[in-house]
Amino acid sequence: MKDKYVIRGDKGTKFESCEIGKVGKEPIYESVEEAKKALEQMQQYFRSEELKIIPI
Repeated sequence: MKDKYVIRGDKGTKFESCEIGKVGKEPIYESVEEAKKALEQMQQYFRSEELKIIPI
C-alpha cells in the first residue's frame, strides 16, 4: 500500500481544503512530490509556522 501525506504546521495546525466538494477536509496527497508543490504554495501564506509533510 502506498503512503499518503498530509501537511501540518509545526504548532500542530491542520489545514483544510478550499476546493469545491472538499471543504472542511484535510487534503491528502498521494505522493511526496505532490505534497511538496502544495507545501511551497501554502508556505507563502502561512509564514508564522514551519510546514511539514507527514506520512499517514
